[in-house]
Amino acid sequence: MGADTSSAALAQETRLGPIRVRVDKDRLAAFCRETGFKERPDGVAPICFISVWLSSPDVHSAISRQFAAENKLPLHESQSFDCRLPLRSGESYDLVVALRHEEAPPRVVVNAEVSTLQGSLCLRAETLLRIVSRGGLGA
Repeated sequence: MGADTSSAALAQETRLGPIRVRVDKDRLAAFCRETGFKERPDGVAPICFISVWLSSPDVHSAISRQFAAENKLPLHESQSFDCRLPLRSGESYDLVVALRHEEAPPRVVVNAEVSTLQGSLCLRAETLLRIVSRGGLGA
């Protein structure tokens, strides 16, 4: 996903995990209802189900720390996925998240990997959050 491995970028990286996560059947059903995805009879979750885990308190607070002191807000810029294996209802996975603050343009890059408990990669996701001034949004 084009990760920047320069020493400046690595110095600002925050890593979380592995965090044990699960595709809970009821949570998956609620996610599908809220987002308009159809529930699949085989129990495969949409790849964007990872957003449920990225919004967990631990991950969300780590993302917020990247910009909160500056009185700024994140604005969703883009998201990309590389799916290798399906995420299935009832299964547990390991989630690893890397956060990197970039200065130009000001944004937080959120890279996440989901793997089976045996270590097989299921999914890579990259989310770009542009950091904007609260004042610029009419606050």
